[in-house]
Amino acid sequence: MHFGAGNIFRGYIADLADKLLDMGEAETGIIAADTFDHEIISRIYDNFDNLTLCVGLKPDGNNNMNVIASVL
Repeated sequence: MHFGAGNIFRGYIADLADKLLDMGEAETGIIAADTFDHEIISRIYDNFDNLTLCVGLKPDGNNNMNVIASVL
């Protein structure tokens, strides 16, 4: 369980958890708790199956994108 699931959590910790799940090194994702109003959570995450698009911008102008599915 993680408290305060903001952008840094979703872009770094959740990304690591997602990779561990893909490699078979973890059996479950992370349960995230936050102080947002339930309506905000439903509008942002419920409609998109709790998926997050993680985009990393590189100094050379390229980027990498992956979908984070390890957060509930």
